[in-house]
Formats: sequence, C-alpha cells, structure tokens
Amino acid sequence: MERQTIAANFWVAPSKVRRNGLAPINVTITRNGQRASFSTGRMIRPDNWDSKRQRAKGKSEEATAINTHLQQISIQLQQKEDD
Repeated sequence: MERQTIAANFWVAPSKVRRNGLAPINVTITRNGQRASFSTGRMIRPDNWDSKRQRAKGKSEEATAINTHLQQISIQLQQKEDD
C-alpha cells in the first residue's frame, strides 16, 4: 500500500494587502506532490505574521483567535489523512 502524505503551509502575501492594511491568510496543501491553495477566511496585518512559525505573532485576543482557527484547519487535515 502506497503511503500518502499531506502537508499544510500557511502564508500571507504582502502583495495582497487591502486598503485597510490587512492581507488574507492562505494555506497551501500538498498531498503526494499535488498542491492546492485557498484562503482561510482570516485576515492579518503582514507585520503581525510570523512566517517561520506560520502563525500570528503575540498573545492578543485577535492573534489567539487566528492561531486557534489555523490549528483547527490543521487538525481537520490530519483527520482526513487518517481516514
């Protein structure tokens, strides 16, 4: 049986900053070399994004909410992989 792998990378495109100073948080999912990207539905200021950790910086209520949402997406992907 062939092993299937799923990886998720969260990122913010500074070139997509809106007039309000916020940019969409996107996710790229790679499954066995096939890629698909979509928006998470969340927005953040690019300077509040930690690209190494792929999470919002800080412990503010907004950062915590964003990070919780991203964690839920990761959990859902892991559950899909397990199925």
